[in-house]
Amino acid sequence: MRQDRKTEIKVGISLLVSLVILLWVIAWAKNVDLFSDKKELTINFNSVAGLSPGDQVAVNGVKKGYVESIYLAGNNVVVKTILDEDVDIRTDAAFSIMMLDLMGGKKIEISPGISEKQIDYSAVQHGQFSGDISTAMATLSGMEQNIKNIIEELSITLNAVNNILKDDKFASDVRNTFSELNLLSKKTSQLIEENRIGIKSLIDSSTSLVSTTNKFLQNNSNTLTRTIEQTSTLIDNSSQFIAKMDSLLKEIQLRENNIGKLLYDEQFYDDLKTSLDNLKELTSILIEQLKNEGINVDAKINLF
Repeated sequence: MRQDRKTEIKVGISLLVSLVILLWVIAWAKNVDLFSDKKELTINFNSVAGLSPGDQVAVNGVKKGYVESIYLAGNNVVVKTILDEDVDIRTDAAFSIMMLDLMGGKKIEISPGISEKQIDYSAVQHGQFSGDISTAMATLSGMEQNIKNIIEELSITLNAVNNILKDDKFASDVRNTFSELNLLSKKTSQLIEENRIGIKSLIDSSTSLVSTTNKFLQNNSNTLTRTIEQTSTLIDNSSQFIAKMDSLLKEIQLRENNIGKLLYDEQFYDDLKTSLDNLKELTSILIEQLKNEGINVDAKINLF
């Protein structure tokens, strides 16, 4: 009986040890550490491109956690991650899904950021899928027809260029053009060499002229300033005079002064015309009398 009891105890211990080892192996395979504190972080992606639970999470390339679960939320994918306790992520951190190796494995890469404020681990963060070889191949597959068209157009262009280069007249024209350019360059160099002294003299004269002008401006700066000020004063006075003349003309047109009243008074004009007519008639009478018998004055004067 005692022997059976010992056997049962040994079997129980063996099962317990085996169970502990099994749990340890499963935890190691799933990146689970049962004896340390962890941080949970949820990240929202538009696509995870094959990311699976258990895949690693790296911070600046260093493995610091694993993917615990993945589920759909509308058109987005929510990834729940478990991070080590010593991970320090800031508010300007960036989250992206990258290739783990050439075999197609995936990982979440975190750039922790440099902000002074720590991230809120309870809030959902937003990440992006950086693309991989399969994505690049799919993109290239979509561009296959465009690449084919570009190659065909490039082939047509190269054929046209070859046909142009094979044209003897075109080749001759090109050679002549380069020959003329070479001749022109030589003549230009010769012209500059022959007129080097004249060009230098011209430059020296220009320099002297600029220097003389600067000296003149410096020596006569006060006079020029006064002249400009006097000119400005003259312009201001002229403007005031013109304004006063405009005001005077306007007063004359509106009959607001004596000149306007005289010029635009119709009664004054009529009286003046009548006076001139009478004067003309009197002058005619006097001239007629002078031609005949002299001036006759018929006046009746009653003193009393």
